[in-house]
Amino acid sequence: MPSDWSRSWEVDRLVAGQLSFDGEVPLASMPRLQDRIELASAGSRVARARLSFGKEHGADVARIRVAAEVPLRCERCMGLVSWPVRTEATLALAADLSSVDAAPAGLEPVLAEQGRVVLRDLVEEELLLALPLVARHEDAAQCAAGAAAASAAEDEITQKPFAQLKDLLKRR
Repeated sequence: MPSDWSRSWEVDRLVAGQLSFDGEVPLASMPRLQDRIELASAGSRVARARLSFGKEHGADVARIRVAAEVPLRCERCMGLVSWPVRTEATLALAADLSSVDAAPAGLEPVLAEQGRVVLRDLVEEELLLALPLVARHEDAAQCAAGAAAASAAEDEITQKPFAQLKDLLKRR
């Protein structure tokens, strides 16, 4: 990952220079995303991102585009689901909470504490917003094989805590 994606940048510098960034950010490098994704399958997967900074409607903005295939755990069958993410947004970069409320309509406000942002964090936020609350295969038939295997495994592990109770009662 280029150091530019994890580095903290001054918003004023990004906007004044109308800087743009285009590259890949490893999914495994995003700390808030790690609780949501299937890390074993994330290995070398990346999010392709493009960010460009400027002024719009008197506000500092970042235009962001993110594309990724995010590995999630299906809640129906516990199998792997590769969730496609394609998202674009225009973010209003606010220096403090009062500026967040004053963001122009149509722009998504983002708090840039102390006038700084980390590009990776912007990409991570867009990915988190694009993920489903409950991951599952779109077609329930895709889950049938996984659900049958999970059911068979549960049957094998069935515990019977009172199975030995009869023998214990006879001893008394």
